[in-house]
Parts: sequence; C-alpha cells; structure tokens
Amino acid sequence: MMNTEKEKLLTDDINGGVKVKLICSEHLLSVSEQDYMEKIRELHERLDMVKKIVRPGCSDDVLNTALSYLSSLATILSHMPQKLHASL
Repeated sequence: MMNTEKEKLLTDDINGGVKVKLICSEHLLSVSEQDYMEKIRELHERLDMVKKIVRPGCSDDVLNTALSYLSSLATILSHMPQKLHASL
C-alpha cells in the first residue's frame, strides 16, 4: 500500500499495542462502519476508565463492584449466539 496525498493512514492504539488502521481516501467508511468504529472507541474508553479507577489501593467495594459487573458482562457476551459474533 502506497501513501499518497489523497490517502492518509491513521492508527488508533487499542488495548496496549493492537493497531486499528483506517484509510482516509476517496473510499470513505460507510455510516454503519463509522458507527461501529465509534462504538469500539467508546468501549475502549470505558474499559480504560475502569482500569484507572480500579487500581491497587482502591476500596474493596470498588473492586468487588467492578469484578461483579465485568463478570456479568463476560457471561452475557459468552452466551450470545455465534452468528452475532461472526457478523461483527
């Protein structure tokens, strides 16, 4: 892939090193793709916020609440039909 003036490569660091690359050129992302990428960014922002709040030295209540909600979320997501996972 060659970089030209019309084509700029943007990277967004997600989850400590995994790079998502968006190419801005004549081919623009569809509205649904833009919405999807915005939701992914929002998810990572919220996960980062949890990481900042739940640190060594935080109260037991904060730690237990975070663990409970994340455990519930993981359980719900793991029970979603595989068809939904594949479409994303």
